[in-house]
Amino acid sequence: MNKAHHLSVYAKPNSRYNKIEQWISVKNKYWLQVRVTAKAQSGAANHAIICLLAQTLGIAKSHICLLHGATARYKIFKITGWSDSVAEKLPPPAPQLILTLS
Repeated sequence: MNKAHHLSVYAKPNSRYNKIEQWISVKNKYWLQVRVTAKAQSGAANHAIICLLAQTLGIAKSHICLLHGATARYKIFKITGWSDSVAEKLPPPAPQLILTLS
């Protein structure tokens, strides 16, 4: 069964490298910190984050959609085709920090 999840991401555009780093806590919410080399112009950083997430999670880019935060550092992505094996590719403690869509 294909599940969908929301993934909260804190973006760090214009970084020296592309990397999914760690979970950070901001105002009692956990965000996955993601660095990308792309600049935050014309959606380039958002596209780079989607590409990096797809590559890391082993899913198609078309399964990742930006829901909120197109021009902000704090972003919410919807990921379809979610499974336990996908969750294991994120830094721990991923299972506790992902919000399930109903």
